Amino acid sequence: MVTGQWTLRAPKHSVWKLIVNPEHLVQNIPNVVSSDFESDRIFRFVVDVDTGLGFAQYRFNTVLDVIEPSESLVVRARGFSSQNVVEIEAKVTLTAVEEQETTVEYVIATKARGGLASVAQRTVSEVAVRHVTAWLKGALEVSSGSPV
Repeated sequence: MVTGQWTLRAPKHSVWKLIVNPEHLVQNIPNVVSSDFESDRIFRFVVDVDTGLGFAQYRFNTVLDVIEPSESLVVRARGFSSQNVVEIEAKVTLTAVEEQETTVEYVIATKARGGLASVAQRTVSEVAVRHVTAWLKGALEVSSGSPV
């Protein structure tokens, strides 16, 4: 499990609007090859993942679950490659510090299964953190915020 936190100079409602947008999420994940949006909460994407041993293509089925509107959500993604299955769950919570400042906290849990699961498990957490932070940093840039 990996945790992290940022405080941004951006109003909470602006950050929330971006992090619940699946198109914004996909646009900010590195190496996305294609995407398909079933709804505003269910979508799929294909991504080339740098595993440290080369690239592996994963097809992810993803769901955004709002836990508390404008406060917290969970992104659940299940990815399939030719060798492995990875499951990623990222919980994101927003807290307004002041009118123009928002604290973003995240908790990321990962699991890998398959032929190269021991190697994948070591790299999937690192890759998941890179992708989640890229998504959240994209929200920061679009909302014109900056780290405090």
